[in-house]
Amino acid sequence: MTWFLVPLFVSAAVFASAGMGLVVGGLSLGMRDPLLASNIAGYLLPLVCGVIAPIALLPVPAQVIFGWLPLTHMTNAARTIMSAGSASSAAFELLLGIALGGAWAAAGVAVWKVHERRIAREGASEQVL
Repeated sequence: MTWFLVPLFVSAAVFASAGMGLVVGGLSLGMRDPLLASNIAGYLLPLVCGVIAPIALLPVPAQVIFGWLPLTHMTNAARTIMSAGSASSAAFELLLGIALGGAWAAAGVAVWKVHERRIAREGASEQVL
């Protein structure tokens, strides 16, 4: 693998994962314990997205469900790049991960706005501070 691809891959992975972060952050606004959602996500994502073991080892229904997470595709792309030595072999996984990250970002903004309006309406901003 050529090392100049590493910053490009990391940038793509950060963008793809930021959308999920928006969803988790938005969900946290609606919870009594704002750190609960991030803690659960932090523990589960490496297990279900192929970071610890390839997702192919999971049952097929789980593979389908977790295939909607951008981190799954970014992890698969990283494995492909490391084994094949070129980014072109992982281009589809990279693009799919980025596209899913964008979809998660749109959903995250919507979730954030819903909870933001609820907090403003109920005057419950001290709940999340």
